[in-house]
Amino acid sequence: MFKNATHSFDDVFTTVHPELIKEKQVIEEPETQAIKTKLPLEWLHKMLTQQQIKAQLILTQPNIEYIEKMIKIYDVDYLELEKALIWAVNEQQEFDRKEFQDMCKDIFYKKHGSIPPRLYSKEQKELEPEPKKKSNQSEQPKSKEEQLIEHFNSISHRELLEDLSASGRASMKEIDMLTSIMEEHGLPQPVMNVLVDYVLKRNQNKLSKNYIETIAAHWSREGITSAKQAMQIAKT
Repeated sequence: MFKNATHSFDDVFTTVHPELIKEKQVIEEPETQAIKTKLPLEWLHKMLTQQQIKAQLILTQPNIEYIEKMIKIYDVDYLELEKALIWAVNEQQEFDRKEFQDMCKDIFYKKHGSIPPRLYSKEQKELEPEPKKKSNQSEQPKSKEEQLIEHFNSISHRELLEDLSASGRASMKEIDMLTSIMEEHGLPQPVMNVLVDYVLKRNQNKLSKNYIETIAAHWSREGITSAKQAMQIAKT
């Protein structure tokens, strides 16, 4: 008699459920979340990787937003950012925001020295050719409010204080105080600019920490996220 050597289909082939294949594909694929930023992420990722730092743990959306705010407040360029970023990563591969801010402040002092930072910025701008504006006949002239909103959207509170100072200087103590309040209450930079402008006008050009914190807490609870909203609530 011949022995049956034929194996069943299930013995030869393993059937995998389509759902399991999808799950496996999802697990194997790296996480690729789109991060909105003007920073050179590819370069930062490469730079951190070269330092044997896990870039994906550092370059998260919240950290990127924080970095953008700090480098604008303390006038840090991309090359200086590299030093500050590496300095702020601890042994546990964590981004230390306090260390980053301190490094940015140190860079600010070393870069400008005794030169008023706002005047320095203006001198630099004079050397740069102005971009040609596209003619648009249908473009309506902007109102005073729109111009103010545009202004608040384009600067930091450091620059705002420098603009209001006759010497072109801003107190680092005040800058740090405002930065701390802005971060503590989660206010966007344009909102913080409106708040500073509002307090200076209402409080005889003095920045009272308690007064600022009270307003910041109120605006945070109200969900104020834009300069326009802040200007509207400041009028009430």
